[in-house]
Amino acid sequence: MQKNTLTTLLGVLLVFFGFFGVFLHLREGVWYHLFWFSNHWMLLLGIGFLFYSKYPLQSNFIISYSLVLGIVPELFWNIDFLYRFLIGIDLFGITTYWFVGQKTPVYYLGLQHFITPIIAFSGTYYTGGIHRKAWLGAIMHGIGLSLIGFLFSSELNINCAWKSCMLELPISGVVWVMLFPFVMIAIIFGTYVILEKVFKKMKQNAEHKN
Repeated sequence: MQKNTLTTLLGVLLVFFGFFGVFLHLREGVWYHLFWFSNHWMLLLGIGFLFYSKYPLQSNFIISYSLVLGIVPELFWNIDFLYRFLIGIDLFGITTYWFVGQKTPVYYLGLQHFITPIIAFSGTYYTGGIHRKAWLGAIMHGIGLSLIGFLFSSELNINCAWKSCMLELPISGVVWVMLFPFVMIAIIFGTYVILEKVFKKMKQNAEHKN
């Protein structure tokens, strides 16, 4: 199968599941949860893959910046989920919501946390590695989501804008709001540098094998 055909088919599949997620959120009346990055990451990846054949650089930018933005939060989510699932007690408290209350289709949709980072990582490698401006896209998207979070109540705490999503982190709301943007930018830059080295090493290893 040709590379462009594969990326197009994957794009169609991801866009379908992305819009299916949008439908479920709207049906259950929790549309505001779509502003969590993890809940629209798959749709974003789908758009990137779908247009790769015509706009390869732009698609690589979308896929790779989403990886830079999402990989660290998803890592914490996955570790916390597995710890709670296997041990039965909270570690960070990030995924407590998943284990309490009534399970609806949107809850099970949350299992995409395990899938989207893998797709984003593979897609970034497949489309040429980390884009040189991926850090900028990640910062712009991240800050945008943080600002959107302030449009909703602190109880919803969309994108952890008002307070830490970790239950035991001893930081007050005011301090959190002031520090969070700077911490996020620092994490994004650090993630970008690490991923850039990782993909560069992977490319070198692939060239040596050939």
